Amino acid sequence: MEENTMITETNEAESAAEKKFCTSCGASIHKEAVMCPACGAAQDPQIQEKKESKGFKMNKKRWAVCGGIAAVVIALAFIIFYPSKFERVKDECVNIAGMVSSNGDDSFTIDTKPFTNNDYLNTSLVQQKALSAIRYANEELGFSDSVYSDMMQTNALMGRQSEENDKYTVSWTYHPSEGLEVTYTKK
Repeated sequence: MEENTMITETNEAESAAEKKFCTSCGASIHKEAVMCPACGAAQDPQIQEKKESKGFKMNKKRWAVCGGIAAVVIALAFIIFYPSKFERVKDECVNIAGMVSSNGDDSFTIDTKPFTNNDYLNTSLVQQKALSAIRYANEELGFSDSVYSDMMQTNALMGRQSEENDKYTVSWTYHPSEGLEVTYTKK
């Protein structure tokens, strides 16, 4: 019997020598186990660090993708909802002159004598405001001061005049009873 006891103790000692405890949950595991069967924790500290850093990198990837998508959405919203330079100039001309006729999104007209039947409404103040709006539009849309000067020297016999730059065209005509009419168009 003593011999059986010694064999059992020897087997238990050998078995204990092949065991270790999980670094995470403390469960008894085989000494060469890489992962704890009880909790799944890596037993090699280097493997644990790699696992944690990989998870962190995946989070960085997710944040980068989410950030990229958010940037695209913001850019599209800006493009859709923020008015173009042409629209902003048109809106400011309305503020300056009080009346600007729009021919769609691609053009607008400023008239120094907008009320043909009501001479009492065609005061010099209305005309001054319209001329201020024309000067502003010319400057903002990239037309030189010489274009404004040409507009001021136009007479009825000259017909419709025009000037263009790389983005816009401005055309104008003058008639004594209808005043100066200036139209800006996007190319």
